[in-house]
Amino acid sequence: MLGQAGVAVQGKPQGLRLDPGLLRQLAIALLVAAVAELALLRLATRIGVHLPKNGVASDALSAASFMGTFALNLAALLSAAFVALLLAAIAWRARSAATRWFTIVLGAAMFWGLGAGLLTDDTTADVVFNIATTLLVVGLGLALATRPQVSSRGRVAIGLIVAAYVSYQYYAVGQLVYLLLGYTESLPAGMFALRLGEALVLLAAAAAFWAWGADRWRQAGRAGGTFAFVPALAVVLTALAPAATMSILALWTTGLTFYLPLPLYAVALAAFLLTIAACWRGGAFWTATGLVLVLLAGYMPEATYYHVAFLLGVAFLAGHAGYLVDAAAPAEAELSRA
Repeated sequence: MLGQAGVAVQGKPQGLRLDPGLLRQLAIALLVAAVAELALLRLATRIGVHLPKNGVASDALSAASFMGTFALNLAALLSAAFVALLLAAIAWRARSAATRWFTIVLGAAMFWGLGAGLLTDDTTADVVFNIATTLLVVGLGLALATRPQVSSRGRVAIGLIVAAYVSYQYYAVGQLVYLLLGYTESLPAGMFALRLGEALVLLAAAAAFWAWGADRWRQAGRAGGTFAFVPALAVVLTALAPAATMSILALWTTGLTFYLPLPLYAVALAAFLLTIAACWRGGAFWTATGLVLVLLAGYMPEATYYHVAFLLGVAFLAGHAGYLVDAAAPAEAELSRA
């Protein structure tokens, strides 16, 4: 339940508080919905429309589409609610007026762009949403530099994750601005930014393992090793199919084009998944949650929900879940081990 909005310490409110157990339950519900959306909407439904259909297959495809859409809507609502609470807590506890107004203004702009874009399909709203979200991702990511609990390795990993997102957003927002202004020229260094961002994704996966998995990987156990190995093997086996199959599946699930050598992607995926398993089983719940959200959002987010999920994932990796729970809650204790 929502606890006290603030507790006065030396005359200053310390922030919004949520029960840690409830917060974890909501985070798990978000992860379940996000994974279901990936499996049912981005994969099963898209693959199913290209397969021969009979009565049973058609019914199964319809059911997958319905459940996937429900999961998408639920994940979108939960991620938006998490972000709203988190931004409110950060603004409440901000020590400087600049930080407080930075959070409030950008948060308001993001949610205005989100709502206006959904209701009117206005390009201006899309531009506002994307710019505000990008600045919040950068701001929340860089804020970790002021948190002594976060290790230098964690800072490198989050910096690379944020840099990859910014690289894609340069291309995406640039295209939207050009469309809004009626420009027909090519965006300067647009393709370079896309390819740079994809390379940064692979570096970020390695850095994430270095930061959060290298000291914990044994805690993943056999189940965690299987969780990491099987998807990586599937990537390799999919490469034996026609080239278009690999590219389409990669774009549908992660937004990657696989223009770099295939082994790099397989190793990066295995390292990232092993890190998630190790953090999950090793007590670093919020780090694992942040990594899952970043992974599911993908490199080239298709919808506004993926941007919000990515923002939330970066916030959790940077330790900002601590703003919603008591100082002694696991989120803060976990940061000391990051």
